[in-house]
Amino acid sequence: ENSDALCDQKQSLQQLIFNLYKTLHLTQLKGFSVMQYSWMLLQTYGKGNFTFERKKQLEQFEKKITEQLDALKSSIISASNIYWRCDPAKHIKDTTYLEVTQLLQGYIENEADMNVEQSCMKDCGYYEVAEHKSCFKDQFCAKQRVCNGRILNCQYIDSDMRICQSKFGSNRRYDYIAYERGRTLGDSSVECKGTTSMVDSWWNFLIWHCSYCFCICDSNDAVSDRYFSLKPSLSDIKENKVITGIRFIKVKQMFHLQAQEGVLGARGSIHESTRQWIEVPGYEFSYKNKTLKDGVDYHKLTYEARTIDIDSVLAPENTVVTGVKFRKIGSHLNIEVRVTLFDFTTGNLIEPELKSYWIGNENTELSANPRTNIDINNSNLPIKSTTPSELDMSSNKYLTFTYSSIDHDVAQTTLPFIDMQTVAPYPGIPLSGLGIYFKGTKGFGGFIGASVFTYDLSNDINTKLFPIKTV
Repeated sequence: ENSDALCDQKQSLQQLIFNLYKTLHLTQLKGFSVMQYSWMLLQTYGKGNFTFERKKQLEQFEKKITEQLDALKSSIISASNIYWRCDPAKHIKDTTYLEVTQLLQGYIENEADMNVEQSCMKDCGYYEVAEHKSCFKDQFCAKQRVCNGRILNCQYIDSDMRICQSKFGSNRRYDYIAYERGRTLGDSSVECKGTTSMVDSWWNFLIWHCSYCFCICDSNDAVSDRYFSLKPSLSDIKENKVITGIRFIKVKQMFHLQAQEGVLGARGSIHESTRQWIEVPGYEFSYKNKTLKDGVDYHKLTYEARTIDIDSVLAPENTVVTGVKFRKIGSHLNIEVRVTLFDFTTGNLIEPELKSYWIGNENTELSANPRTNIDINNSNLPIKSTTPSELDMSSNKYLTFTYSSIDHDVAQTTLPFIDMQTVAPYPGIPLSGLGIYFKGTKGFGGFIGASVFTYDLSNDINTKLFPIKTV
């Protein structure tokens, strides 16, 4: 019963077992109906009474169905109701995954350009927090995009280097940096598609060595994709609609958690023709819109606030999911789920405008049950992994967006990536929970993604679920 193996089957293991049983039950019911009809025809044409035979068959059929329902319930109780998406056959940016861009990036800066005196009396390690102050004699600083923000964690690697700057319009600054003494950051085996520059440190007054440092740029560039909507995605509970799916999308520079809705029917069914994606705010919903506020309408990732909580939020018994949103808890992005009471037999939401409420996991690293960290520092790009991602579905964790490996990628990419594949079980089913998960392989930055928990049927399986009526 490995639920991981079902991530490409469009349904959870529990849902699969239940749907298989429904097919089996329908087949048996057809056979039972044919036999009952045959007895009735024979009786109608005077071939006998057959009341005993019909009654005996009904008793045997009811006994068999009861035994099968017991077996079904036992199987469903032990089966997982989680549904998530496996890695696609091919990772395609903006089709199967999204990226936060230009949050923290590797950046080459000479120490002379990080102080107003253009002095080289310190060393690279001195500049743990700095800014671009000048451009000494229009050296390499005049040939590259300046860091518009803080310059962090500078280190000295080597004096002289060959830098392949990325082509114009790229989110990257550099494709690779090849140092004179042999160390290479990034992949120098491929042809440079941008501009190649020979960059050499120099001596000032033959005393002070003006070194080029490798630093991290904490940029404030306007083109950075780093904003997460805090607006809820809600089903129309007035029309008896519930959430049936979820996905990440990006509109302009804003990431949204978008939900799908559908009309809830009797016994956990969804009217397929009513399923549709709930509209998210359009292009006007932007950090540039002065009527919107950071921390209220959206969350801007920064060096100090770039953490997302990894959680599975499960609905209480007799409730279904009718909404989802991100919220801020301290500096963390945290998922919150709206649930609504309902009647399983009829499929009706119960006073939804009064009996809907939000739930989530408010734990932090300082709570009695503290969150634990998923460490992805110094990781390569997940799309370069040759093995499938491994799922980490455990809750009460957190993950911090960070820069990629300095050696493998010149720290040019923000990790993890965001899986944007649709997570909407088919056939439709109400949901017992939603979550944010992490998947990846060791040494690679991995993906965060959305998961769903199909409605837990274990408490609703009984003979009333499949009533048998005879004439």
